[in-house]
Amino acid sequence: MVRKVIRRLRPDLFILAETELWPNFLRAVKEAGAKSLLVNGRISDRSYERYRKVRFFFTAVLDHFDALSMIRVQDGERIISMGANPVQVFVNGNCKFDQAAALADPRLQEEMKRLVGIGADDRVFVAGSTHEGEEEVVIRAFLRLRRAFRN
Repeated sequence: MVRKVIRRLRPDLFILAETELWPNFLRAVKEAGAKSLLVNGRISDRSYERYRKVRFFFTAVLDHFDALSMIRVQDGERIISMGANPVQVFVNGNCKFDQAAALADPRLQEEMKRLVGIGADDRVFVAGSTHEGEEEVVIRAFLRLRRAFRN
C-alpha cells in the first residue's frame, strides 16, 4: 500500500516531523528517488535508551534521510550515536515554536505552493500524526469539507 501511494503521488521531497521513524515508508520514499528530511527531530531519554539497543537497525533507517534537523545539540548528538551520518545532522531549533512559516517571504510561500502543485484556489487538508480513533473523526470532517469545497 505504501509503495502504491508513493508511486501515485511521486514526491520529490518527504518531510517527516518529530522523529516518528517509519522504516518501510522511508525505504519506499528513497527507492522512489525522493529526498527525505527530518525536521523538529528530538530523542527523549526513554527513546534514546531503546534506540541504542537496536543501533544496528536504526543505522540503516537513518541512512534513508538526506538531512536531519534536530531541535537541540543533545538531540543531534543522540541521533549521530544512533547511526546517523554526522554530515547530514543539523541543529536548528523547534520550527513549531520559532514560527518560521509565518515569517517566510511571500515569494517563497508562492514558490513552495508551485513546487508542490497547489493552485491559488486549492484548499489543503492535512491530518498529521493522528492516533487511534481520530481517523474516523478526521474522515468525517474531510467528507463534509469536500462537499462544501470541491477544490
